Order: sequence, then C-alpha cells, then structure tokens
Amino acid sequence: MQRKETKETVIVLDTNLIVSHIWGSPNAATIMQAIRDRANLVPVVSLEMLQELKETLAKPKIEKKVGKDIASEFAKELMVYAKYIEPRKKVDVCEDPDDNMLFECAAEAGAEYIISGDKAVLAVKEYLGTKVVSPQEFIGKILNAR
Repeated sequence: MQRKETKETVIVLDTNLIVSHIWGSPNAATIMQAIRDRANLVPVVSLEMLQELKETLAKPKIEKKVGKDIASEFAKELMVYAKYIEPRKKVDVCEDPDDNMLFECAAEAGAEYIISGDKAVLAVKEYLGTKVVSPQEFIGKILNAR
C-alpha cells in the first residue's frame, strides 16, 4: 500500500505506546498502522529514547511474550519510519525525570504531539506548542479528523 502524502505531522511516541502495541493494544496498533500508511505521520526519536526502547524490549517478560528476534525487528521497523533527532537542550518539565527525554526530543523536532499513556507525561498537557495526548485522544481527535 502506498503511503498518503499531506502536511507532515511530527510525533513523539512514548516507549509505553510501543510496548502496548507489542502486548496487543488496539489503540497502539491503530497508531502504528497509521505511521506505516501515512507519510505525513513522522515519529521522531533520540538516542536516549532508542536506548530506553532497546532496554525495555530486552526485558525477560517482553522477550518471553514475543521472542528476542521479534522485539529487535520491531525496533528496526520503527526506525524505517522515524527521524533521528539529537536534542541540544535538557529540560525539566515532567514529574518523572526519565520522561523529560520525550519533551527534549519534541522541542528539538518541533513536534506537534507526544503520544503517551503515562500519567506523569499526560499531566504536562502541552510544552512549547507540543500537545501531550493519550493514544485514544490521538486516534479520536487527530487520526479520525484527517
């Protein structure tokens, strides 16, 4: 299937969304399929985010569920569609300091959305023009509106 072309929407995906996809979440699957199908949905990632994803996917609970090779292939597939960003500025906006990397990446890339199921991330709501939304909200307000 050819990807649809329209105005680019830059997004940051929290690791919990990717893990939810692996566990079979329909909302996460819808977002990941939209990324594959729509050239205008552009996920951005930083080295710190990729390291967290790699560590998370290597956890025994996840490897046992999907296998080491599938988790590794999933991370590689994500990079087919993602743009690599190296944030130049550290920020401190989230209650959980480990989640600040999402806001750093979003700020550097000028992302429109951070998509997360994490309550600490969602509590920020907006940062420098980047809206923080749940997967359900992204599907309902953004994907279904296009």
